Amino acid sequence: MATGDAAVPRHGRALGALLAVAMPIVVIIALSSGPADVGVGDVASVLRAHANLGPQVDGTTDAIVWDMRLPRVVLALVTGAALSLAGVAFQTLLRNPLADPFIIGVSSGASLAASLALAFGTSALVPPAGFIGGLITVYVVYQLALEGGEVSVRTMLLAGVVVSSFLSSCTTLLLIIMGRDMHKVVFWLMGSLEPTGTTVGLLPIVVLATALGGLVLMAMARDLNLLLLGEDHARHLGCDVPRTKTVCFVCASLLAGVVVSVTGLIGFVGLVVPHMVRLIAGPDNRILLPHSAVLGGIFLVLADLVARTVISPEQIPVGTITGFVGGPFFLYLLVRSRRI
Repeated sequence: MATGDAAVPRHGRALGALLAVAMPIVVIIALSSGPADVGVGDVASVLRAHANLGPQVDGTTDAIVWDMRLPRVVLALVTGAALSLAGVAFQTLLRNPLADPFIIGVSSGASLAASLALAFGTSALVPPAGFIGGLITVYVVYQLALEGGEVSVRTMLLAGVVVSSFLSSCTTLLLIIMGRDMHKVVFWLMGSLEPTGTTVGLLPIVVLATALGGLVLMAMARDLNLLLLGEDHARHLGCDVPRTKTVCFVCASLLAGVVVSVTGLIGFVGLVVPHMVRLIAGPDNRILLPHSAVLGGIFLVLADLVARTVISPEQIPVGTITGFVGGPFFLYLLVRSRRI
């Protein structure tokens, strides 16, 4: 895979400008949309009031926008960014365009570890437990996929599906034993951005972990580009391959594990978004990583908007929407990879 350095900056700037315009528009639309009638002007008034730039608004409107919708939108932005960054990292490290935290089982490992933390600990243990669970899972799947020192794509996908199914079954059983009703279990397994006391309390940790993991990956973008050429070439060009792989695997697991431990299983974001950015701006990780983070946030905000409005006032798990998009996309990539 070539990095395409001559063409990427121009396309990257154009995509970056488009995303910079699209993000605030999507956020405002998400904050003003829902069963309750809240207009764009009301949203602007609430935001100005909390920034001490305008008068206070009525309590109901303030509660809808500031307490209910804003945490949900922020969580969607951060979760979409984290899953997209993790997807870019896994696809680069494994040199496999089908790699995704959901597909290779990282999300399932994180959700099981988070459920164990809830069952036998406190909510404060959920993010670190999700990180550890995701890291252990990716290590197991990676080791299972090694054949003669190389990662087998077929074995990795098979191992990821088997491990993910087993861990998801364990999570379902555990949540039922904990006394969760099936409705809550389904929402957990299919992903939910519904703001709760626990979710809002953990939101700063999720934001911090995503920022930390994302900054480390972006700082290592050049080394990730070298890995696209193969480990031998990367080593000859000055890349510390073992260190780069270890740090990036840990960061990707941190990103996926922490957000999944709070939102549940949300699939295919890390598969679809990096491919969309790669088609426009090329595979240079200096461009791919930040742009995937922004587009991932936008993508998940829109998916959640559909999830909570398409059959309003009822809501469906946001993972259902991402599955409708990502499932066919994954099959397309799988078929195309077999033809190459």
